[in-house]
Amino acid sequence: MDLIVPTGFLVIVGALVVLMLIWKDSAGSRRVDELWREAADRLGAKFTPTQFVLNRAIEGTYEDMATHVRPYSYSEGEEWHRGTGFLVSSHRVPPSLVLRPQKSFVEDVKFAFSPADVEIGAEEFDASVYTRGERTYLLAVLDHETRELLLDGFKSGRLDQIKDGALVCKRREEVQDPSEIVERVRWLQNLAKRLLDPGDETPKRLAANAASDPSAGLRLANLTTLQREFPGTRTATGASRVALADPAPEIRLAGAAVLRQEGFETFSKLATARDGVDPKIRVEALHHLVKRAPPEAVIPVLDVLLHDATWEVCREAVAACVTLQHAGAVPALLARLDRDGAPEAAVVAAALGDLGDSRAEPALLTILRSPDLDVAAAATEALGRVGSVAAVQPILDRIAGMPLRLKAEARAAIEAIQVRLTGADSGQLALSDAAHPSGTLALADESKGGQVSLSADEERGAGRERPRIAEIEP
Repeated sequence: MDLIVPTGFLVIVGALVVLMLIWKDSAGSRRVDELWREAADRLGAKFTPTQFVLNRAIEGTYEDMATHVRPYSYSEGEEWHRGTGFLVSSHRVPPSLVLRPQKSFVEDVKFAFSPADVEIGAEEFDASVYTRGERTYLLAVLDHETRELLLDGFKSGRLDQIKDGALVCKRREEVQDPSEIVERVRWLQNLAKRLLDPGDETPKRLAANAASDPSAGLRLANLTTLQREFPGTRTATGASRVALADPAPEIRLAGAAVLRQEGFETFSKLATARDGVDPKIRVEALHHLVKRAPPEAVIPVLDVLLHDATWEVCREAVAACVTLQHAGAVPALLARLDRDGAPEAAVVAAALGDLGDSRAEPALLTILRSPDLDVAAAATEALGRVGSVAAVQPILDRIAGMPLRLKAEARAAIEAIQVRLTGADSGQLALSDAAHPSGTLALADESKGGQVSLSADEERGAGRERPRIAEIEP
């Protein structure tokens, strides 16, 4: 006999099942509501319980920061799950600030981000965190401890991103423990306080970072930003003075660069330092010293550097000797003159010519025979400034068969010797020809009514026709 179940009975049973499920879910929801209410009370925030289609929520304000904790739904394939979202925001966190991981800390997947990433100079942080915002603000707020908090937050899942003035974390689970809710909210609030725009306190924050950050690159970035954005202020000057004692040479240089006489000693020490200081820093330190300090403070440093083994530094010292017309440097310059040491010899030869000291003539005549054309050209030009008539024939001998450039240098040098010598006007200096076989050079002196001739070696000069200056092709 078939059992016939009335339709009404089935409807009643179905309704009871639904009511039991609703009651069960409602009971569970009420339990979670109570846990969230406890968390809200501990946070001093408002709690909204679950009501029909409305989800529970925690909302409040703490030290000008808005706090929101709400459930949210997300899908994985065809299944839907519930998670918990945490958000702390403030109008004092610049909306232009963006911080988020450069890659997933769970899966080694690189995200595709905008190329406008701002690197602040901290290697691990820059490699791990995508950063966007105004650079001065970023340097001021991203001190070492804040950077560590951000790295820890991204790695541990306490923080997903910072954008539009809000710190956001989405947990892929329904957080019920009130202590966990409170701890997560407090952590976000603490981080948000560190990211508030410091406003008028920005110079002090930059100065503090310049003095204490463990990264030399960040100390330098904070210091130079402070000097550039707030020049001449007491804070910038004070930070520059502190920088003079920094272990990093580049920071000591940056500190001295904005100070007056206080920086001279630092420039001198950096320029003459041979170990642990990059040659570029030494060169820049010397450049500052020459430009700002009185000659009596610079010359002792130059006398040391002219013997320096690092040519990059010595070259700057050679140029400084010319700038200051330091004639006392001639012996040291002569000691560095090596005809086979191009391009050093060319630079030193040019400097000797610029100094105008006749003591350099014998050494210049020696390097005139250098096989390097740049060295020979520099020696020729220098001899035009310091050489006597005795330099003319060696110059002519050197340019035989040489390019036109060297011949032009020779012509200019010989004419310079002619003009510089007493009683010699342009065109009066001539080389002997067949009519004067015993001499190689004649200098007309109309006041005495005759010529002065300098004899060459008879065996080398006899029967040899010498070119006139006019015959040297320019």
